[in-house]
Amino acid sequence: LAYAADLPTPAETIAAMRASSPRDEGAGAPSAAPPRAFVPAPREVPVPTPSPQTDPLADPGSLAEIVALCRVKGEVLFSFNLTDQLHLVCFEPGRIEFRPTSDAPRDLAPRLARLLGEWTGRRWVVSVSNEQGEATLAEQDRNAKERLIAEVAGHPLVKAVLEAFPGADITTVRPTAEKTEKTECGKDEPLPCLYENDSIPEMEEDDPS
Repeated sequence: LAYAADLPTPAETIAAMRASSPRDEGAGAPSAAPPRAFVPAPREVPVPTPSPQTDPLADPGSLAEIVALCRVKGEVLFSFNLTDQLHLVCFEPGRIEFRPTSDAPRDLAPRLARLLGEWTGRRWVVSVSNEQGEATLAEQDRNAKERLIAEVAGHPLVKAVLEAFPGADITTVRPTAEKTEKTECGKDEPLPCLYENDSIPEMEEDDPS
């Protein structure tokens, strides 16, 4: 009975329970939001623009055609390497063999093979040979001009001019438009194309002094 007398009354027990209960969560500080994973924004990657594709060219049929192709493609200096420093030994589609001059660039063969491959779309084998080969294109051009000058110098009209100007030499011969004359049979035959506009060929005369 003594123990029971020390216990609180029911009203006191209810009041104590109310005093010790936590306050309404709405009146307190707001709880922190749960952490979220960081997702980086997608980055745009530029798409490379494909280079325009050009149709492959037909295989050149001669060294002279390769030289002309080089000049069309902007390889002007390289075209002079081909005309002045290359003695052609063998030429066929996809294969070239030549003897370089002593002053030719060391990469003449591989560069020629690479350029032809890029332009024609096929593989070219370009090799160096010890055989003599043909004259260079520059030498062939000079020889042709010398033959033409010799042929013109033998014409009677030009001979007369040379005799009238002792010491004169023909330096240049230019082609002219073809003209015709009536023969004894009434047929048209071409006149010799000696010089431009029927003028005297360009000549140099020794100074008489």
